[in-house]
Amino acid sequence: MSSIIELSDIEEYNEENLIEMSENNSSSENENETFAFFTTQLQVPKVIYTAVPVEYPETSPEGVATVYNVTGWKNAMDAFSDVQYSTNGSGGATDIRECPFFGGIPVKKDQRKCQGIKFCQFTDPELVNQEHCSVDFDSEIFQHYIQQNNNNTSEVKTYTLFLAAKDTPCNFKKDNISCDGKPRLGRVTNYQTNIVSYFIGCNKYKQGDKWHRYIKIKQDEIDVSLLQSLFT
Repeated sequence: MSSIIELSDIEEYNEENLIEMSENNSSSENENETFAFFTTQLQVPKVIYTAVPVEYPETSPEGVATVYNVTGWKNAMDAFSDVQYSTNGSGGATDIRECPFFGGIPVKKDQRKCQGIKFCQFTDPELVNQEHCSVDFDSEIFQHYIQQNNNNTSEVKTYTLFLAAKDTPCNFKKDNISCDGKPRLGRVTNYQTNIVSYFIGCNKYKQGDKWHRYIKIKQDEIDVSLLQSLFT
């Protein structure tokens, strides 16, 4: 069965009415917001659960609780070992006889003032002085920092590989005499796929020899250009 609704049956609102209704709805939603109570005076609207240490715990003006599952941990205090904020400021500890959030069990409340983030003395000041309540790893500045960190990691790994290759003797032996060959950079080209791969070999290798030095290079981790210059 169909029906026709006359326009006179629909109540009309102006823009101011809609704004007021929206504000009223927002207020109603805030009033119905659920809080987690840890003491009679301490409550938060958001609880985050984790089973591993968190470097940058989320915060907010209203408060955020991070609850760690420390089952099986040797030391429960390890939950704070990786936190990248300095929490050695002023404060104190008090015993709470009953914690509503944990079913009324006794807990200890240890309150400390945050003294800022931990950072290397060479860190970009723009990153250090960023104001935040939570860390956005997708932000432009963090992507730049991560890229720089990856570049530094690649450089360090390249130098480490080069030094390790120089200090590692070749395994090849002939007539029970160990090979005294030096490491050198080698390249293999697959002409069917045009894929080029690199390795560190021995400068005394001859076709048919076995067990000479052979170290495959992971090109996604090693700077081949830098490695080549080191061997030059």
